[in-house]
Amino acid sequence: MARSGYAYTPDGSLELIRDLETPGESETLFYDGINRLLQVAEGVPTADDGTPVPTEDYAYDPVGNRTYLKHANVPSR
Repeated sequence: MARSGYAYTPDGSLELIRDLETPGESETLFYDGINRLLQVAEGVPTADDGTPVPTEDYAYDPVGNRTYLKHANVPSR
């Protein structure tokens, strides 16, 4: 099992799952202004001079229901 490190936003949301053995498999999570998950990116974190590649994108309707997920370049609803 890979060793992992975790980082959180100031409000406590998970921001980074760092794979300490294989940094290219780390995941960075991005949120909107009301703390809804917008994107997950995989790769060496920007804090480590990497450029994570988006692997999941999310969208929401006006009342907050998730309406869209694009995963690994395959859109679904």
